[in-house]
Amino acid sequence: MATAKPNTPPAPAAPKPATPAPQMQGKPQTPVYTDFASI
Repeated sequence: MATAKPNTPPAPAAPKPATPAPQMQGKPQTPVYTDFASI
């Protein structure tokens, strides 16, 4: 478990999800997410 923390792969994973965040705010993607949550 301790090895997974110091791993480098988990670090780049954080910046990846951050990119889609700004896109959702700028575009009306919020409704799309609601549809997914409904399913």
